[in-house]
Amino acid sequence: MPSTGITPTDECMAAYVGIKTKRTCRFIEMKISNDNTVIEVVRTGDRQLGWSEFLNELPKDACRYYLYDYQWVNDDGITKDKLLFVNWAPDCCKVREKLLAAASAESLCSRMEGVVNVQGDVSSMSDLDIKKKVSR
Repeated sequence: MPSTGITPTDECMAAYVGIKTKRTCRFIEMKISNDNTVIEVVRTGDRQLGWSEFLNELPKDACRYYLYDYQWVNDDGITKDKLLFVNWAPDCCKVREKLLAAASAESLCSRMEGVVNVQGDVSSMSDLDIKKKVSR
């Protein structure tokens, strides 16, 4: 998909470094600015939020990007973690908005090393589904 020229702000990249290196929050919510020029941070989520609580936080009517710090215990009893990139685009959003979000997601995700891009409708993915995706 062609790039839109919409790039993340310095604040987005600083938040990414914070969640990756210091585990400063559970998730980062980002969106395309109202003037369609940059990707900006909307908010961060508390470290105590689990996957199901995170799903309840997803907006019903707006495209968003999320970095989610997913933690699980593997079969050997070791706690592991992965950063998940979620491009959230609910069905009710306008086609143009979804296309712009999808095209700009590549620009954002490509700047974030070590991130697992989660494809599909995450709202129906259980904790076990995500654990299977990241355990591969």
